[in-house]
Amino acid sequence: MGVDFSRVLEANAFKIGLKKRTLEATPKECDAVAKRLGLISLKHYSVTLDSLDSQSASDYKIKGKIKALVVQPCILTLDPVEDDINDEFTLRLISMLSEEDLEKVDEEVESDEDIEPLLEEGVDMGDISTQYLSMALNPFPRSEGADIKDINVKGCQILSEEDVKVKNNPFQFLGKLKIEP
Repeated sequence: MGVDFSRVLEANAFKIGLKKRTLEATPKECDAVAKRLGLISLKHYSVTLDSLDSQSASDYKIKGKIKALVVQPCILTLDPVEDDINDEFTLRLISMLSEEDLEKVDEEVESDEDIEPLLEEGVDMGDISTQYLSMALNPFPRSEGADIKDINVKGCQILSEEDVKVKNNPFQFLGKLKIEP
């Protein structure tokens, strides 16, 4: 499977200092990313990259800002739900390391910091950005006014919390047991 939104930045771009740049998806790429992420559509998708202070000559920090206009299906009605995504991420790119260096980096890394290897041929910031976009999506999109009580599925009955508590509970008898020391 090919990458839907591929923008490989060469390693030299980071070594000489990445200038602020924006990567914009074409309509065809938007369609491919939408399919990959299970969206109804992706109307706009771009990411702006900027370098932060480098840790060393082989360790670079990148800040990304994602802007996207997504349309997802409502989890209750399947109606289209439009959402404007504006999200940021910070990423460390580290040139190929030996096993010992990699262990040292793992010890230094903050728990919420993401690291990607910076290979000689570069790094695909389009694909990495798409991964961040997937994490920024609303996991439970709901259309305006959608309520679980309005859902009518043939042969199914939606129970209230009280109905669930009153129904036969296979563990009810445990409440009657007494534990003796």
